[in-house]
Amino acid sequence: MELTDVLTERRTVRRFADRNIPDDVLRRVLAAGLAMPHGGNTYAWRGVVLRRPRETHPRWDAIFESVMRQEYLAEAAVLVVWTVNPRWWVEHYGGNLQRLLDLGLVEADRAGTLLDRMSTAPDPDVMLPVLIGEAMMAVGGVLLAGIDAGLGTALSGCNPASLSAALDLPKGVRIAPAGVLALGYPADEGGATRAPKPPLDEVFYDGAWDVGLR
Repeated sequence: MELTDVLTERRTVRRFADRNIPDDVLRRVLAAGLAMPHGGNTYAWRGVVLRRPRETHPRWDAIFESVMRQEYLAEAAVLVVWTVNPRWWVEHYGGNLQRLLDLGLVEADRAGTLLDRMSTAPDPDVMLPVLIGEAMMAVGGVLLAGIDAGLGTALSGCNPASLSAALDLPKGVRIAPAGVLALGYPADEGGATRAPKPPLDEVFYDGAWDVGLR
């Protein structure tokens, strides 16, 4: 599909068919997340892939509760939970940046004060919003690749603390607030319609706050 067609076809699927995703399709879709931007090529996010968790995961009841018992998430063939690890990013960013410099992928004379700033590791919590943003860009890439592969997709919020406990995540690993992505083949919904989109000049401002795009 052309990208514009993928974007046009995108909608949140609320009913999934009882059909598994072939491994080769799933791997191809997940690989799209690696194509998204990541500061210093560090990839400080990780996706926890749950295949048919309602039938297979020993703590499904706790997982289901943490995603507000939304039935379409239970129907999906795969749930991907996006997590970030700020301390891991701090520990690896400097070395990754140096490798990018050695490869000529970062030009030292055009980097401004970035290299000086990164000589001292930033506070992990200060970096958390940046890392969540990078994780969500990866979510977007996987979401669009899923549509291109003929899958239905749905992005959901969760209770991060309870979902972390249900998945037994290590200390310091954080779940992105809207980081639960459901993937699966959509059920036949009889020509379900898409929610209307707002006018472009209501959501993009032109040079100043609340000035509609011209």
